Amino acid sequence: MKKYIVFVLIMLIIALDFSIAKAELLVKAKMQGAMYLFVNIDNFPVLEADIQLSVDGVITPVTAENIIIYENGLDGITPFEVNGLDNGYQHIKWYPENIKLFHDSLYISQLVVSMNGETGVFKQGFLGWIKDASYFHVTDADAGELREMNWGIVQPGIGNKIPQRVYVTPKHVSFANHDKIRVDSITTSKKQFYVNKTGAVLYAQWPEIPYDLIPNEGYWISVTFEPDSKEAIHDNLVIHYAGGLKDKIALYGNKTTYEKETILRLISPNGGETFTPCEEVEISWASHVQDVPVNIFYNYGIWAQESWVKIGEVTGESSFIWTVPPTITDRAKIKISQDLTENASRSINIAGGGVRDIAYNTIGDKALAITNSGIIQELDLYPTDSNIPKAIGTWKIGNDDFAVDSKPFGVDYITPDSMLALYTYNEPMTGIKKVYAAFLLNGQDVPDEIVELTEEDKGGKKLVVSPDKKYISIVNQGFQSTLNIYSTTDLSLYRRLVFDSPVIDFVFNDILPNALIATLDGEIHVISTTDYTISKTIDNQDELLPTKLGYSPNGKLLSFGFPNFYGKTDNFLYDIEKETV
Repeated sequence: MKKYIVFVLIMLIIALDFSIAKAELLVKAKMQGAMYLFVNIDNFPVLEADIQLSVDGVITPVTAENIIIYENGLDGITPFEVNGLDNGYQHIKWYPENIKLFHDSLYISQLVVSMNGETGVFKQGFLGWIKDASYFHVTDADAGELREMNWGIVQPGIGNKIPQRVYVTPKHVSFANHDKIRVDSITTSKKQFYVNKTGAVLYAQWPEIPYDLIPNEGYWISVTFEPDSKEAIHDNLVIHYAGGLKDKIALYGNKTTYEKETILRLISPNGGETFTPCEEVEISWASHVQDVPVNIFYNYGIWAQESWVKIGEVTGESSFIWTVPPTITDRAKIKISQDLTENASRSINIAGGGVRDIAYNTIGDKALAITNSGIIQELDLYPTDSNIPKAIGTWKIGNDDFAVDSKPFGVDYITPDSMLALYTYNEPMTGIKKVYAAFLLNGQDVPDEIVELTEEDKGGKKLVVSPDKKYISIVNQGFQSTLNIYSTTDLSLYRRLVFDSPVIDFVFNDILPNALIATLDGEIHVISTTDYTISKTIDNQDELLPTKLGYSPNGKLLSFGFPNFYGKTDNFLYDIEKETV
């Protein structure tokens, strides 16, 4: 007889519908508003659930290829078994990608079903469950939990290989049937990293493959980094448990850490030098704030009180040539300073509540701000009659119930005299959510024209405008696998891009004819803006989900970072032409 633990938690069911494909995908559990998760103790840690997919109200069977499960926002995985329909529901089974999630205080997963470019989502959460299970505990020499290994900078060359040794202990607490932990293999994928299993505390060698590891027994692993280039390399030490479960330890080679410098530092003179009258001496410094004057002072040191004389002022430079005065002293001093109060931030009051989005014109002397209540203001940032920015134009979009029924999410300049604002609106009578774009012109206080966009973009959270102002696109919140490109001339649909996974960020290159799109499966796509086709997909080096993309000023490097909840401080810089990190 199978033994099951059943967890039930009231959850939110999200149904997404799409007008272009005329399809509505609805994912639900066997009980409305609840999700049953089965944990079979005899086959732990297999997870099982019953789901149902309906398309336009018709129950439709799905396969494993249609399902992606995202756990705590990490890598997407697919079920290893999806049974046929049984009373309208399908029984699915999967292994969690990272067993460490079982020991977190909060475990959240999102089940995403995609079909014909449309997406449906069931969001499920399990709080404070399964604290005791078999897993691999990896520690450093100080017995601290190890989730990543760093080698720093290692020069390529024969013999430049650096091993690191870690101590791994199979752990299990409560399940009586788990006398041993089955491990199929321990691997890396990049040739620059390789693994040696150097024995156990009670044994000279590891057991043969696959390994039956004894709980609470210690084993040693040696991971070696041997670079063949200066490129930054990332890999994972992957522990493959029986049945498909995986555990990952991140490996970083040639990883550079930059310390943020915020303190103005005098570099030279460094003290102790002897100068002669009329000698020209370079005074240099570092970490100054750009566009704020650096003041240079000299003190003769011949009186008891400090008497500083200003000898120079420089803006935008990191050095100053000083002519030594004809004064004899052995107590002379040099100091530098910046008055940051001259460049302090200033608060600007915008009518209409909290600001949802802000955009600047091409030369940066004007800005547009859109508020929660649908008020848009144009600001002159550098008025000739004042040093305080002031409003020079105001528009109102929506109706009197705007703040309740609608949500603005984007505004930008299209030409120097015309602007575009985007917002969603819930029809009061029907509750149907729609998305609109409003054209604004100088000299008017209401939109010149309002255009309804496709229903796919009703979850809009970010407006993206091409550098030439000819096209716009919308990044949607939630799960939307399509990306629509609109012409700014009449907001007609110019291109519709369909991906295998929901789009989470989109950014245009200001210099080169391409753009970047990040999807929820962790991939980063380079899009040609000539014909809006995918020119390449960037290797994310098995990293976590990137959620913020950016280009360097010359358009040749891209960067991507990670959500705050990962607790990571890494930022990857990728050379698009060389295809290296």
